[in-house]
Amino acid sequence: MRTIAIRRTIEHGWAEMFALVVDIERYPQFVPGCTGEKIYSRREIRPGCTEIVSRMTVGVPPMQFGYTNRTLADDSARRITVDSTDGPLRNLHVTWRFEPCGPARTLVDFCAEYEFHNPIVARLASGAFEALLRKTVDAFERRARLRLRAPVQLRAPAALTAGSGP
Repeated sequence: MRTIAIRRTIEHGWAEMFALVVDIERYPQFVPGCTGEKIYSRREIRPGCTEIVSRMTVGVPPMQFGYTNRTLADDSARRITVDSTDGPLRNLHVTWRFEPCGPARTLVDFCAEYEFHNPIVARLASGAFEALLRKTVDAFERRARLRLRAPVQLRAPAALTAGSGP
């Protein structure tokens, strides 16, 4: 089994980042290679912990494939885990951890463990797959910058006084 781990400090609160990652329905809008996402079920399995079963389609036509995921979003642990239940990989286990670094900064830990069914395919595809995972983390950071930026404060216009001018 191969592992890729990425750590980033992002200038947004952990709850905002957590919400971005758990908003699976929007992945086709910004996650590289994600062309479709279908939610089969979403249920709270205990307070603060939601289970989502979904099917993601990735790739570029005509080379697309789909796989089913079971996602556990545990906000009390500030952790989201994703396990693939079928598809082109023998195993795919992803963990996102969100560690607050102040009110508006989060250390995001992303770890993916994966294994291809075929060892030959693994040697050929592992580099591309890891690059795609890195691009995915980059996409979430960009999405946070675009969607979560602080509102711009407008300055009041300068006061005009009668009789001023050239």
